[in-house]
Amino acid sequence: MKGGWHAAIFIICVEFAQQFAFVGLSSNLITYLTNELEESIIEATKNINTWVSVSSIFPLLLLSSLTHILVASKLSLYPPSFISCFLNKAMMMDENDASSNSRNPWRLCTVTQVEQVKLILRLIPIWLCCIMFFVVQSQLVTFFPKQGSTMDRSIGPKFQIPPASLLGFIGIVMLCET
Repeated sequence: MKGGWHAAIFIICVEFAQQFAFVGLSSNLITYLTNELEESIIEATKNINTWVSVSSIFPLLLLSSLTHILVASKLSLYPPSFISCFLNKAMMMDENDASSNSRNPWRLCTVTQVEQVKLILRLIPIWLCCIMFFVVQSQLVTFFPKQGSTMDRSIGPKFQIPPASLLGFIGIVMLCET
C-alpha cells in the first residue's frame, strides 16, 4: 500500500519545516539588516516586504502556460465575460495558424491551458481579500522583532531570549485561546 497516512505525515512535516525556516529567516532579517548592515528601519522593512512578496508570488510566475496564454489572448482589464472571450480566443485557430505546418505555442493554446488560467484568475478576488492579513503579517515579521530587541529579554543572569523567538508566543497564545 502506497501513500496513505505515511505520505500525509511526511507532507505535514515538510510543510512545518519549510514554514519554520521561512518565518525564522524573515523574522531575524529585520535585526540583521538594521544592526549588521546598518539600514534604516524603513529601508529594512521595505526590503523584507519585497522579499516576502517575491517569495510568495514566485511559484505563480513559474506557470509558463499562464503567461503564454495571457500573451496569446492579449488579455486586458475587462469584465469577466470579456476576459473569458479573450481567453477562448487563445485556443481558436485563425488563418495564420491554419496555413502554417507547425503550431506556434505563443499563438495557439490548448483547452486545458485556457481552463487552468481561468481557474487561476478566479482566485484573484480571494487574494485581494487577503491583503489586510498580509499587511498585519508583515508587521509581525518586521516591527515586532525590532521592538522585542529593545526589551529586557533576560531570564536569569545568563540566558537571553532572542528577539525573533518572541513571535513564537503569538502562536502559543493563539493555540491557548482556541
